[in-house]
Amino acid sequence: TLIEALMLYLGSEIIARQKGTKYAAIIESARKKIKNTLSKNMKEQLDKQKDQIGIDINTVATDRLQKIQQAIAERKKLEIEYYTKGRQKLNKRLISPYLAIVCLDHWYIVGYCELAKEERTFRLDRIKSAKLTQDSFKLPEHFDKNKYSKYAYLPTKEAIEVKIKFTPKIARWITERAE
Repeated sequence: TLIEALMLYLGSEIIARQKGTKYAAIIESARKKIKNTLSKNMKEQLDKQKDQIGIDINTVATDRLQKIQQAIAERKKLEIEYYTKGRQKLNKRLISPYLAIVCLDHWYIVGYCELAKEERTFRLDRIKSAKLTQDSFKLPEHFDKNKYSKYAYLPTKEAIEVKIKFTPKIARWITERAE
C-alpha cells in the first residue's frame, strides 16, 4: 500500500543520512527498489507526501562511526579521545567496542574501557577522535546486547526515579514527547 511504502521510504531516510557508513549504499539501493515497485500514480503520491513529512535526527560523524563499525566487526581495540561532559575533560582511552546503537536520537558505543577497567557506554558525538589499533579483543561471553537497547542513555545500570516540575504550558509538550 502507499502508506506502507511511505513508511519504509521515510524510515530508510534516517539510515540514508548516515553517509559514508557501510549501510549508505545498501539503503540507497533498497530505496530505489521500493520506488521501482510502485505504480506511476503511487510514485507521484509518495513524492508529494514524503516532502510533507519531516524527519529531524542527529546525523553522526561518519568518519568515527565507520572506524567504530570496523573495530566491532574485526574485534579490534580503538584508541579514542572522549569528552566527559560531567567533568568537562577530554581523555584518551583504549576501548574494546562491543556494540553501536541509536537511542533517543544519539549513537552510543558500548564496550570495555581500559582506563575505567569496566564496561562503559560512550556517546558518539563526544568521541572527538578514533584510531583503530592492531590489538584484538574477544567479546565476553556474559555480554548481552539486549540490555542496552532501551536504557543506553542512562549513566548508571539502575533506573533512577526523579521528580521534575514543569509549568503547565510546557508539561503537555514534555508528556507527549515522553510517550
